[in-house]
Parts: sequence; C-alpha cells; structure tokens
Amino acid sequence: MTTLVHLPYSPWSEKARFALDHHRIPHRRVTYQPMVGELPLRIVTRRLRGRVSVPVLLADEGAIFDSAAIARWAEAHGSGASLFPHELSPEIERWSSLSEAALAAGRKLALARSLESPEA
Repeated sequence: MTTLVHLPYSPWSEKARFALDHHRIPHRRVTYQPMVGELPLRIVTRRLRGRVSVPVLLADEGAIFDSAAIARWAEAHGSGASLFPHELSPEIERWSSLSEAALAAGRKLALARSLESPEA
C-alpha cells in the first residue's frame, strides 16, 4: 500500500494529504519522528546522503519527495477533478511559488521563536 510519511502540523504535509484525499488515493499515513526517524527514512527512500525531509510518498515506483510532486503523482494516479488544469498552469505556478515563499518565511519565524523559548 502507498504510504505517506508526514508531520501532522506541517503545511507541506497538509498539501500532500489534501491531494491524496482529493484524488481518492488509498494510503497509509505514518508520522515522521524528527531525528529518530531520519535513518529509517533514509534507508526506505534509499537517499543515504544529502537532505531528507517530509512529506515523502512511498509508492510502488519509489519515493516521491515534495508536496507538489506528490500532488502531481496523485493527479496522475487517482480520480476526481484536476488540481492542475493545463490552461491555468502559469497561474498555478505563480500561486505555488508565492505559497512556498510564505511557508518558508513562516517556518523561519516559528524556528526563531522556538529558539527563544526554553520550553520549546
């Protein structure tokens, strides 16, 4: 069965979950455990070097990294209305780029605030 390795609180994981659900892709969800789960994730994805992050979709074809790539995979393998109509490609790409920039900025702010907090 197709497996989504994700972080429940991650907006990138939410994008991947939405696309899989929208396209009615049956899948199992596994919550990634930072640090503890890195070595098992590297082994299962066969990415022993470089950066690994979630979400990752483990499909018959292999590991699919990145929420946008997962959404495109779901589009090709599932059913339901298209999330990427060809005639809207330029607009979709523009909004996707803006979304990625906003999410990256939010992650930086959250990390900075976490580093200031002894409880975090």
